[in-house]
Amino acid sequence: MSNFLVNGIVDSIESKAKGVSSSGKEWEKQDFVIQTKGNYPVKICFSLFGDKISNLDNVTEGCEVDVSFSVESREYNGKWYHNVNASKVTILSNGGTKKDNGLIETKSIKQGITEKNANKATELEEDELPF
Repeated sequence: MSNFLVNGIVDSIESKAKGVSSSGKEWEKQDFVIQTKGNYPVKICFSLFGDKISNLDNVTEGCEVDVSFSVESREYNGKWYHNVNASKVTILSNGGTKKDNGLIETKSIKQGITEKNANKATELEEDELPF
């Protein structure tokens, strides 16, 4: 099985799911979504199983990460189902910090505005975006 590598920003981290297989074996999985960079960014949902879930211990939404993964497909009743299984998550930079209320604290929008547009930015109300 081939492993692939993709880089992106963590968009969301889902709750853990647990269950018991038809053979009686317990399982645990956690999904997370990243958005790639570039001209045509896409969102990709990855799954981590068992002890690999610990790869997300220090990951928060907004982090830039590299994800090593494999793709697996299986047929059931004439339909194909796909899994994108992460094997390793490497934090490259911490884009935001998670606050107690679960929100991400990020840099001010006004920091990225040029001097030419600075007057427009000061006229914006707090909850308005400059675009």
